[in-house]
Amino acid sequence: MLQGYIRIAKCSLALGDLSAADNAISVVKELSPNNAAIIPEVQKLEVIRRFDEEANKAYQKQDYRKVIMFCEIFVL
Repeated sequence: MLQGYIRIAKCSLALGDLSAADNAISVVKELSPNNAAIIPEVQKLEVIRRFDEEANKAYQKQDYRKVIMFCEIFVL
């Protein structure tokens, strides 16, 4: 069951569904707080959230070139 939630987190991150990834990570942490297998997904989620925040800030400033840059990084 635990491995299934880790897979959900991986797939959700790959699809860009941050809320589903966050929910799956929360379930894994709740079921097994010291599980090292979820650490890479937690780190990826943090990086993607930072990119999302930076892209939103750039959008508010109408710096569309930077928005595109963050979107391209996200896809890679």
